[in-house]
Amino acid sequence: MDTSAEEIFGDELGSTSTLAVCDEMVTAMAESIYSELEKLIDSYGHSAVTGLMPLLVSVLESLETTCAQAKESEEQLELVHEDKQRLFIQYERERDARKRAEEVLKCLM
Repeated sequence: MDTSAEEIFGDELGSTSTLAVCDEMVTAMAESIYSELEKLIDSYGHSAVTGLMPLLVSVLESLETTCAQAKESEEQLELVHEDKQRLFIQYERERDARKRAEEVLKCLM
């Protein structure tokens, strides 16, 4: 591949997905928090976590929503990378075709 073209279009990025386990992570966090809240309730009663519980639920729901948005963004990014690769291949073909056409034109002159 032409190095000047690499500078223009960038090189391929790895497509390692760290977001694949996001749902499991949120579920595991919710389970851990629930376990700790049960300990607090056993020690101090329900009133100790009454105000905290809605906040934690809201945070976990927001985290889950954020994970879903991140997954969607990752999917869109993958489509963009595929489009970039397709366009780069098309660019190389057209560049090569132009070079051949210019060589033919020089031979005819």
